[in-house]
Amino acid sequence: MKTLSTRCSSYRKRRTKTGQAMLEYIFVFVLLLAVVFALMHLLRAAEKTSGRTAVLVSSENA
Repeated sequence: MKTLSTRCSSYRKRRTKTGQAMLEYIFVFVLLLAVVFALMHLLRAAEKTSGRTAVLVSSENA
């Protein structure tokens, strides 16, 4: 039969692992959001640059 201190000890270990897993999920989620925002800004910058390039090319032919 397990003693009370053994039960509490195993509960604390399990709770710590659960907390660590939740922290890892949050960390990965935040990193994914950062990657998405970085790609959004990169695509926006590429879109603006391509628009300027199109204007420059069309003005040279006129």
